[in-house]
Amino acid sequence: MSEIVETIRKAVAGMIKPDILIGQVMSFNADNYTITVKLNQGPTVEDVTIRSVMNDATTGIFVEPVVGSYVLCGLTDGRVENLSVLLYSEIKSIKFMPSDTLQLKGDNCGGLVINSKIVENLNQLKTAFDTLKTATAAGLNAVGVGSAANGPGGAATFNSQTTGININFEDMENQNVKHGN
Repeated sequence: MSEIVETIRKAVAGMIKPDILIGQVMSFNADNYTITVKLNQGPTVEDVTIRSVMNDATTGIFVEPVVGSYVLCGLTDGRVENLSVLLYSEIKSIKFMPSDTLQLKGDNCGGLVINSKIVENLNQLKTAFDTLKTATAAGLNAVGVGSAANGPGGAATFNSQTTGININFEDMENQNVKHGN
């Protein structure tokens, strides 16, 4: 009986197109987030989509597989030219690009900070500190000895040296990324 089943499978194998295909990633196109896949059973197919949102190049989850890794592809309309990747054996990178807000589950930690804002704020703080060091040294030198030692001379010098110091931190939270429920 198993010989008959095997003979039938071989006879119809070329006529039946599976909805799920396995293939190896041959290349990655970063411009349109597609890959070239060498199917285990069949041809090499170019422009296989790996975007999570069809017909939108700016939003979605963009997954870059490792070249040489394997992917499980689905036929969206029964045509091998319109494959979409369903699963990956290895992932090189992932980009999350929501149209509005990215929500990360876990502890409620607020939004993530924007690195460039942190650098700007820390540079502003460093400049203010350096100015205070210079002003303090100048104020102490101005006090000197004798009648100036009572402090008004040093205080005036210190105040004039520190007049322009203002530390204003910009909001560093990225409002488009939320961490927590």
